[in-house]
Amino acid sequence: MTNIASKKKKWNWLVALACFCTMFTTIGVLRISGVLYTSITHVYSVSRENAAWPFYVRRSVGLFTTLSSGFLMQYFDIRTQVFAGILLCSLGLGLCYLAEEVLFITLSFGIMYGIGSGVVRTSNVIIINRYFSQYRTIATGLILSGTSLGSFVFPPFADFLIHFYGLRGSFLLISGILLQGLIATSLYKTTTVPRRKKSLDVPKNLTTLEEDCKSHQSKTADNVREIEIRTIFEPKLINSNEEESISNKQNSLKEKSNTNKFCLALMSYLHIFKFPMFYVISVTSIIAKISFYTFINTIIDFAIDCGNSRHNSIFLLSASSISEVIGRLGCGFFIDLKVLKRQTVIQISFVSLASIFAIIPIWNSYGMLITATILIGIFASCLIVNSSVLYTEYLGIENLPYAYGIETTLSGLIGFLLPLFIGYCRDVIGSYNLLFYVFGSQHLFAAILWSKELVKRSLLLCKCQ
Repeated sequence: MTNIASKKKKWNWLVALACFCTMFTTIGVLRISGVLYTSITHVYSVSRENAAWPFYVRRSVGLFTTLSSGFLMQYFDIRTQVFAGILLCSLGLGLCYLAEEVLFITLSFGIMYGIGSGVVRTSNVIIINRYFSQYRTIATGLILSGTSLGSFVFPPFADFLIHFYGLRGSFLLISGILLQGLIATSLYKTTTVPRRKKSLDVPKNLTTLEEDCKSHQSKTADNVREIEIRTIFEPKLINSNEEESISNKQNSLKEKSNTNKFCLALMSYLHIFKFPMFYVISVTSIIAKISFYTFINTIIDFAIDCGNSRHNSIFLLSASSISEVIGRLGCGFFIDLKVLKRQTVIQISFVSLASIFAIIPIWNSYGMLITATILIGIFASCLIVNSSVLYTEYLGIENLPYAYGIETTLSGLIGFLLPLFIGYCRDVIGSYNLLFYVFGSQHLFAAILWSKELVKRSLLLCKCQ
């Protein structure tokens, strides 16, 4: 038994390594967007606004795709989803080789790559939470650090390819690199969804739908066996009318089964909103993710406004990448090795981020900006890593695809409003100070939501559902 358990643990870490590879190739490649952005403006002679469309479309489509994860789980296993997602990403990037205008790149890279990357990211998060229970945070941090390491490798590599092979040739070569992730998918293994013994009550209509799906599937299988037996042993007794009626019955049963699967997924999405902890986790996760990615996008411009050179300001992104890896890998060791409780780490992170965002407008020297960027990268990464793990612990692994999909989609919808607010702060008011003050107050509000008393009340409401 000990040997079996040790082999299982080794296999789990191999799966985590495979997820890291697919995240590094598929999601890490997205860090070359800055290099592609400048090259598109030069090669196609378009404005910066038009050159930015493929990347904004890709991000929005990728976020919205996560909402379909609950429906896809009803029909395809995770290995199939990741395999198809990598192929779609590679195809979307490779077709850009044929692009004669930016609109083609927007449709190919923005939509096809967006759908594929959304599927790959969500599937990896789900499978890691299924495989790991003891070291779930460490494993999640490992796969998410693949995207951070992509910022070290791919931007200079893409710049090298563009210099020697041009923009179109680089699209084709990088699409071939993405296909290397297909090798890692061979280590993926279909897993059953573990259920809690003392889970929250599931509505009767969900249970009924599950039973209907199983009964229809069994009936369909029985009918198939009956046709095979009768065809072999009694070929003359089956006329064309009987065969047609049996096939029609099978088709109707399959349609009912597919309909029930769709309804089951839809009811699961609606059921998520009955968990009070879903609102706590989703609201605080959205605050952490949106503020961090907005900070990364605006910190260079803010540093230049503070009198720093553009060359020195770009190094802030390198500092952020290093801190992301530290936060995503280090956070799991503190939590999974029982050094700190998960709720304590979350509260410390939110309070620290609230303080840092409040200090940045006041103390904005170059040394302070580097320090703030590193600290924000560490604490924000701790929160991002714990997002999916919190859904698994408080809502159950069976509800993870639905909760994670809803949260990511809401984050994408809110993201459409951010450019307007950023433009108001910088172009109308003339400073990013208001933006950082708003982020600071939001993180303080999130820290209050994660206070012990409010969490206890939310859990009590969950048990009463």
